[in-house]
Parts: sequence; C-alpha cells; structure tokens
Amino acid sequence: MIRSWRSFRQVRHHSPRFLALSLTYAAERAVVLAVILIAVLSGAQPGRVGELEIALAAGSFGATVGPLGTTTALMHERFRSRQANITLAIAIGTGGGFIIGSLLAIQLGLIGMLAGGLFGIGLSWNRVAQNRMRVEGPRDNVGVTIPLLAGFAVVMTLVWVLDGATADIAPLAVCAGGLAALVSMSRLLRPRLKTGRAQFGEMMRFGIPLSLGAIAFWVVASADRYLIGWMMDLEAVGVYAPLYRVSMLFSGAAATLVVWWRAESLRLGATWAGDRLRRFVSLALPLTLAGALLTWWPLTRFLAGIVDHPDAEIAAVVGWLLISVVAWTVASGLLVPMVAASEVKDPAVVWIVAAAANVGLNLLLIPAFGLPGAAAATAAAQAVAVLQGYRAVQRLRSRTSTRE
Repeated sequence: MIRSWRSFRQVRHHSPRFLALSLTYAAERAVVLAVILIAVLSGAQPGRVGELEIALAAGSFGATVGPLGTTTALMHERFRSRQANITLAIAIGTGGGFIIGSLLAIQLGLIGMLAGGLFGIGLSWNRVAQNRMRVEGPRDNVGVTIPLLAGFAVVMTLVWVLDGATADIAPLAVCAGGLAALVSMSRLLRPRLKTGRAQFGEMMRFGIPLSLGAIAFWVVASADRYLIGWMMDLEAVGVYAPLYRVSMLFSGAAATLVVWWRAESLRLGATWAGDRLRRFVSLALPLTLAGALLTWWPLTRFLAGIVDHPDAEIAAVVGWLLISVVAWTVASGLLVPMVAASEVKDPAVVWIVAAAANVGLNLLLIPAFGLPGAAAATAAAQAVAVLQGYRAVQRLRSRTSTRE
C-alpha cells in the first residue's frame, strides 16, 4: 500500500491530463449507456430493450473491425502526422462499421440491421476522433468530447419533440455525436498535419494484429448478450443490458488509469521499463478493488429500482461485473506497453485465449445460473486475460534481455 501511495504521488502532477483523458474515455460509454438507460426509463418492453442492446453490440463490433486497427494506429508516433492516414481511417471505419454492424444484427431483421449499421458508423467516427485526440493534450481531448455529447443529446431530444421511440432515434443520435466529434477533430488538427501519402501497408501490418485482439476483446465484453439471447430470450437480454451498462460506469472511472498509462507508454515508446509497469499495477489494483467495494451496493440499489428482476440476482450480476472491471484494468495495464513497443501479436493472443474461455464458460454457466452465470463468465475471462498478460510480459522481458 505504501508503494501505491508513492505511485499516486508520482502521477498526481498529471491531474489535468488525467481528468481530460477520463472525460474522453467516458464519453462514448456515456452515450452507449444513455441509449439503453433512456429506453428502460421511458418504459420500453424488455424485449425491445434486448433488440436495441443486440443492435448496439453489433455496431460496436462494426466499429472495432471496420477501422482494421487504423484507429489505434493513429495514436502511434509513426502514423500521427499525415492527413492521409486520418482520411484512410475515417473511410475504412465508415464503410466497415456500417457493413459489419448491419450483418451482425441480421437476426433482428432489416430495421435492426439498419440500426446496427448506423451504430457502427457513429461509433467508428467517435473512435477515430477520440483515439486521435487523446495524444494531443487536455484541451483537445475536451474539444472532441463536448461536441460528441452535445450532438447525441440534441438528436435524442427529438424523441420528445416528435413523440418518437428512443430505440428508433438512438442510432441517428450516435451518428450525430460521432460526426460532431469528427468535425471538431478536423478543425483542431488542420494547422498541425503534414501532407503525404497514406502509409496503408505499414498501418495494416501494425493494425491487423491489434484488430484481432480488439475482436477477441469484443467477444469477452459482448458475447454474453448474444448467448443469453440464444439460450434464454431477448427479454432476458433486455434485463441484462441495463445491469451491464450501468455497472460499466465503474469501468469508465477505472479506464482513467488505463488511458493515462496508455498515453505514458506511447510517450515512452519501446524504452518502457519493468518498474514502471509494476508501479501501474501497484496503483491500479488497490484503487479499483476499493472502488468496486464502494460502488457495488449503490449500483445494485439503483438497478433494483428500475429493473423488474430479483434483487439477489441483480446484486450477483453487478458484483461479478465489477470484479471483471478490476481484472480488465490490470490486464489492460499489462498489455499497453507492448503496443507502445510495437509488440502487437502477444496482446492479440491474450485476448483470443480470454475470448475462448468466455464463450466456453458462458455455455456452461448461463444454463446453470442464468444472468449471474453470464456475469461470472465475463469476470473469469478477464482473470484469464490477467494471467495470459503476465506471461506475455515475461516473454517480452526475456526477448528484450536477449537482444541486449
């Protein structure tokens, strides 16, 4: 604990950037949470909420696969300075986000496919903007966060003005927010970028392993909704969705640490040292454990007031999901420096193993325990990622010492 306090003292001077990074990371999560929470609070039936959650998960997958890693590549020093690289990321994200988001929502029919595709576009635009601006500084972070939230909020007000359905307007609202963030990014970067050809081949070599890891991470984070819908029904998905999304509020706070560590690692590049990684873990683990303990009961009581489901099961689901956030924070911290050092294959393998564990455990635990089983499977898969990440770090250290 003394080491953790020393770590806190060493990073507290980053507090303005810390806060700004927290806002940028939480912005998309706030939009996604609002899509589900507004539907629940407006009295939508669980089956309709379940359809909306499946479309949202499909769009998230489209936004992950669509950019083929170029969004993350834009954060790397080798690709940051060219306008062509950003244009490439936007183009691939727009097309891929729509196509893949639509196809993954095919079970919902044509309207559901359209919703999945629009979610894919909007989330892709937002990720291009926010991932790029996270490396620019606190003011620019906020410069894309405010337009994102404002664009979403303005369009969502049409639900009441037009007396429409939130499930129908939400995909357009996400697109509006993503487009606002993209326009803001374009204006902020205009005087800073160099002209030149896109580094397409190099970006793909760097980005495809990252995308495979991102796809596997999506499985860990989202496959449970598909499996709940398959083994139970869409109404069960509609109950699980607000439990999951509200619990992930805590992940937005925990992600502050991860995003700060990512920015520091990208700044340090391949020169990162093992003691810095230990410092991150010694800071992140006790903070997230304490946060999980403090937020479990308030989140449980809030959800019990808006979701028609047994209180004991709500408490179990929230508890397992908060544990999963603790494990995710540590696993992400272990893997972040590898990306900064251009070691992109090991992180992909870590999440692929965790994804396989997640699917297998869901198939075992959902029939036996229902919704708490799905949440427990997510927590266990994140724990697998921690173990695999630790092994990957040891392999990287071994390779580094051999080169030296």
